[in-house]
Amino acid sequence: MENKLISKALGGLAEDPTDRDILDRIAEMREALGDEDMEDLSERELIRRGEHERVNIDAEGGHVSLYFPIKSGDETIETLLIRRPTAKQLKKMEDAKGGGIGRSLVLLAEATGRAVAELDRMDAADTSLCCTVLGFLQRPPRRTGARS
Repeated sequence: MENKLISKALGGLAEDPTDRDILDRIAEMREALGDEDMEDLSERELIRRGEHERVNIDAEGGHVSLYFPIKSGDETIETLLIRRPTAKQLKKMEDAKGGGIGRSLVLLAEATGRAVAELDRMDAADTSLCCTVLGFLQRPPRRTGARS
């Protein structure tokens, strides 16, 4: 009953829409109005657009400004440069023991030139963001210009 009322209010939906149909319709309406809340966008989408406040992608790789800097000896690590992983680095990750996060940290260590022990001290939010950047960097760069 509730979805039928919402369907009438939104218009353009089936008589008994699913929750997904309703959310999709709302997103379409917001997009048509140009109403886009930056907090609603995924980190990956913000990175793709070049609009993530803590990530900058350039020819070197992904520069990530950590939410919570980590100490390594006398050094405070505030930013990580994550380079595009190579096949050799991916193999090293695959060969590593442990679960998904442990393997991701092995790949992250390889791609940053940092020790796993240093990265083990990262906050969960920073770990998640760095892993998102790693995933983003594994995609081929977008083509620009005419194809030959």
